[in-house]
Amino acid sequence: MTTAAKPGTEVSRRLTAAEAEDKYGKQLGQVWDEDQQKFIPLGQSLAIEQLDKPLDLAKNLQAFEANRKTVIAFIQGDYFEEAKYDSKGDLIAGQLGDYYQVPGSTSKALTKRGASKIKQLFRWARGAARRSGTVATKEYCSATIEIPIVDHFGRVVGAGLGSCNTAEKGFTSASAVKKYGGWCEYEKGKPPKVTRDPDYRAALHDVVSRATKRADTQATIVAAALEEIFTVAREDEPKEHGDETEPAPVYPGQPVAPRFRFPATIATAEFKHLAGKLIDDASVTGEDLTALALWCRKTKTKDPAALDKMRTAVDEELERRRSEPQESLL
Repeated sequence: MTTAAKPGTEVSRRLTAAEAEDKYGKQLGQVWDEDQQKFIPLGQSLAIEQLDKPLDLAKNLQAFEANRKTVIAFIQGDYFEEAKYDSKGDLIAGQLGDYYQVPGSTSKALTKRGASKIKQLFRWARGAARRSGTVATKEYCSATIEIPIVDHFGRVVGAGLGSCNTAEKGFTSASAVKKYGGWCEYEKGKPPKVTRDPDYRAALHDVVSRATKRADTQATIVAAALEEIFTVAREDEPKEHGDETEPAPVYPGQPVAPRFRFPATIATAEFKHLAGKLIDDASVTGEDLTALALWCRKTKTKDPAALDKMRTAVDEELERRRSEPQESLL
C-alpha cells in the first residue's frame, strides 16, 4: 500500500515531480513542489507559478490603452451626465448630475452618483468603512472615515480618507442651526442671529455620513486613476427632482418642520409659476428667490405672519444654495 508524503516529510535526496508520484502515488488536488520537496494544494501551486512569471509590459500597455479608452468614452458618453447650469453659469441646486465644473475653477468634481456608476463599470464595491477618529460634544462634532474599494474577488484596489466637522458652512447656516436644536432671530437688513446654540451631538450621523461619502468618492477616483479628470470629490448625493422625502427627526419622537411649499395662490402674478412648489424644487431658480426676498421685504399684507414665514424660508434656501457648492472641497 502506497503511503502519501505529508507536508514537511524529509527525504534522503531531492525528488522530481515524476519521482515523487512514483514513490508516493498521485495526491488528489495536490502537486509536488520540487523546491519545498512536499505536496502542496493545486491552487497554491498555480498562484506561485503566476507570481514567478516576469511582467509582460507590452501586454500590460495594450490592456491599459484599451481600458483607458473605454473609461474615457464612458465618462464622455450618454450614461455619465454633467450638472445643469443657469444662464450665469452657476450650478442649479438639485441637478449636480454625475460631475460638475467647480465654480471659479477649471477643476471637475465627481459626485457620489458618478462614483457609483464608475464602480459599476469596474465591478467594484465599497468595502467596510473604518472610523479612525471621532469627536462628539455639544459644541463640536467631527469624524474621519477610511473606505476601501474592492473588486468582485474581494481584493482591495484602492482606498480613500474623508473627514467632516461642524465648523463647515453646511453646519453653521441658519437652517442647520435650527435642525440641530438651536434657534435664530431675524432682523430686517441683518444676517440671522443665533439666540440658542445647537447641540452638535445631534449632527454626528450627518457628519459621519458626509465623511463616508467623501472617502468613498475619493477612493473611487484613486482606484480608477482619474485624478487628472476629477480633482475634487463631491460628498453629497444630489436630490432628484420631485423627491419629497423629509429629513429624519433630530431627536427620537421630535417632529421636524417639512420643507416650505409656496402657497397655491401667490398675491403677485410675477411669481405665479412658483405656486404650490417646494422651495428647493430644481425649477425654482436663484433669480426667483432673490426677487421674491426683495418683494417680501417691500410688501405689506393682511397676513404678515404668513409673509414673514415665506421670507424666512426664502432667506434660508438662498443661504443653503450659496454655501452648498463650497462643501465639495475636501
